[in-house]
Amino acid sequence: MQKIKENNFVIKNEFDQIIIRSIKNTDLLFYKNWFKNGHILKDSIDALSEEEVEDWIFLDTKTNYTFIIEFNKKPCGEIVLMNDTTLIVSDKSYKKPYYSIMIKFYENINNNNIDDIFNLFVTQINKLKINIGTLYVFIDEKEEQNYTDIYIKYGFKYLNKELCKSKLEKFFEKKNMENPYKKLKMLIKNV
Repeated sequence: MQKIKENNFVIKNEFDQIIIRSIKNTDLLFYKNWFKNGHILKDSIDALSEEEVEDWIFLDTKTNYTFIIEFNKKPCGEIVLMNDTTLIVSDKSYKKPYYSIMIKFYENINNNNIDDIFNLFVTQINKLKINIGTLYVFIDEKEEQNYTDIYIKYGFKYLNKELCKSKLEKFFEKKNMENPYKKLKMLIKNV
């Protein structure tokens, strides 16, 4: 497997029970399984060879910030931040650059610990040397684990659909494809 660029970002609570750190090369073996199992394009990922999956991960970790969540020294989930240059937000109170946030847990974690992890990440992300103006997440309310209540608890707010548009939506329109953004709700927060 190729080597990824290690950012060495670390956020941890005072007792080191929760550690949120950027991905390292030593994580790639188990991360490959997480990537395949948790990816939103799972059908596409399943059709790829192992080498193609590794190439995808390498590219993903090159363009996105990928964090491993450790709870009691055991990896249990991931947080991915993706710089979205296609998003247009007409509400001027939100600042560029816009980063999409995706949080996924692969181990059973109780709700109080999930709450603590969200709190730690959202309150400490601005201390890392990443230029983030705004975090946002698209919520599919049909999804069982969408964490809407927790995002709202930590300062994310619903953004009216008319105040944002993605350049990708034009692509869907041109190709007469279903626009996945239409059925999703957006939560957004300045960092």
